[in-house]
Amino acid sequence: MTDDTLLRKAGHCFDRLDHDHDGRLSEADYRALAARACKAFGYPDDSPRARSALSGYLALWRTLLQPMDADGDGAVSRAEYVDALAGPDGRGIDAHAYELSMGVAAAAFVDIADADRSGELDLEEFTTLYRVTFPDLTAEEVRTAFEAVDADNSATVSTDELKEAIRTYFTGTDAGAPADRLFGTLPD
Repeated sequence: MTDDTLLRKAGHCFDRLDHDHDGRLSEADYRALAARACKAFGYPDDSPRARSALSGYLALWRTLLQPMDADGDGAVSRAEYVDALAGPDGRGIDAHAYELSMGVAAAAFVDIADADRSGELDLEEFTTLYRVTFPDLTAEEVRTAFEAVDADNSATVSTDELKEAIRTYFTGTDAGAPADRLFGTLPD
């Protein structure tokens, strides 16, 4: 897989996350995403689960996305996002910060979507989370993403499995790896 493919993958992920299509990701976008997730899972606005969801999404913003804001304008452009994740050396952010942020992302997603508090996501929980986070994905793309993340074929997704799938998506050099379908079909 070429560096060009890593750039395309990072750009594809950004496009899936940019729900309002303004070409920017901001803290406000992540607050709105937390609110949509809470609504989808039925968490009342003032509940501990809603506060935890907001905290998780804001941690994701502060740990992963805010440091990508190279021009300091309070938002991350597509170019900043792509450069940070797949810059000239294949991954433009510090390896330690990257691993930390992937752990924060995976833990936040699992915590928010784990409605039954089992510690893992079943297909229904995963689907609800994905429909909120990536509304443009088809039902088949969501199922394919779930199967790609469920590395041990247990019919559930753990935080570690999700973290590994995210890491593999953004750093993997194995063309056609299952994790390449994490955010839907990668355009040519």
